[in-house]
Amino acid sequence: MATPDVTPTGMSAHTTLSERDSKQLLAGFDIPIAPERFATDAKGAGDAADEIGYPVVAKLNGDAIAHKTERGLVRLRLADREAVERAAAELLSMAEPDDGDVSVLVAPMISGNRELIAGV
Repeated sequence: MATPDVTPTGMSAHTTLSERDSKQLLAGFDIPIAPERFATDAKGAGDAADEIGYPVVAKLNGDAIAHKTERGLVRLRLADREAVERAAAELLSMAEPDDGDVSVLVAPMISGNRELIAGV
């Protein structure tokens, strides 16, 4: 199997990839990824959730954000547009200058009891 050319722009040996870039890399190897949308404001997050279907998860996404859970940047089981917009506004207000450009990642709420975190 040939290795796809999926190296994110600006990546170096000491780079922590954003969630968006990590998933793009995995998708390049045909690893299935749940559908997701990115929004820069609360209304856009609500639109994304309406498109995906409920319930959803919302996360603050940024080039320099590696540990969302530890920083309280994940909102689970959002069941309607109002909850998504409220969560998105709150998450965006929690961004720090070192986070770089941020957005809200909206994805289907997928239940499970396993999480994979990989580092090289």
